Amino acid sequence: MAKGRNTGTPEKSDSSLFSQQLAIAVAAVTLLGFGVAFFNGVFGLSLFQNPTEQYRKQYDQLVAPLVQGSYELNEAASYKARLEAAKDKTPEDRAMIVAEEFDNYLSEKNLKGSIEPSVRLVERIISCQQSLFCRVSDYESFRKDIIQFWYSYRGSILKMRGNGKALDFGSILESEARRMYWEDLAKGDPS
Repeated sequence: MAKGRNTGTPEKSDSSLFSQQLAIAVAAVTLLGFGVAFFNGVFGLSLFQNPTEQYRKQYDQLVAPLVQGSYELNEAASYKARLEAAKDKTPEDRAMIVAEEFDNYLSEKNLKGSIEPSVRLVERIISCQQSLFCRVSDYESFRKDIIQFWYSYRGSILKMRGNGKALDFGSILESEARRMYWEDLAKGDPS
């Protein structure tokens, strides 16, 4: 046998191997990026994103007017008088009065159609915040509004839940608003 005889298979250099591994890694990251973008687009999810700006814009257009209206209704003299007259009634009776007042408010302002998309948007914001893959950077700024929105419009939301909407319609909003409310109450902030 001769020394240094060529066996027919060239040895790969370390730089060639590194180049191949780098190309595979870049391809995998690119495919993952396209996969995430596809998933986000098709399913309306926000994987590995911070959709704060997008959510804030939609919220300001859709939900904020309802929340502002609920604060205004809470200050209306006729509403306060009706609640005052019902102070000796059961909590269920008072809740029915509140639901009726807010339902009338929605009808008068022609806002009934905005409840469902508002609930869906607020639930997307909550779900994003609760996800491992998504964050809303100013989530705490929604806190009082989430509580106000649920407790003001829960009568209408519960009616929708019982009238052909999904059986869990508004349930994410309900549980988060209740959690926030009880947390605030425990901290001494009953507002």
